[in-house]
Amino acid sequence: MKTLTVTLPAEYADWLEARVAAGEYATLDDAVLAAVDAFKTDCEDEEPILPGSKLHALLMEGIESADRGDCVDGEEFMEEWIGRLSVEPVPAGAAR
Repeated sequence: MKTLTVTLPAEYADWLEARVAAGEYATLDDAVLAAVDAFKTDCEDEEPILPGSKLHALLMEGIESADRGDCVDGEEFMEEWIGRLSVEPVPAGAAR
């Protein structure tokens, strides 16, 4: 392991100390390691949105489309589809 010195806002330090006091972690080192590990895992699960990437191009296409007004109001869209999918309720015990 490598030793680092980290300065945290009091709010974060108090939160970590409370987790240790509650018995969730044996030491502050364990609590910080768990927090960094969770952050690392979260970062690894996300695809970066880098300029030139396919995801970036798709997002920009959507933004440009919306800026041109080539979009549908979400509420109108849902009302239309709910109307298309609606069926008469079948009474309990009735054959379908």
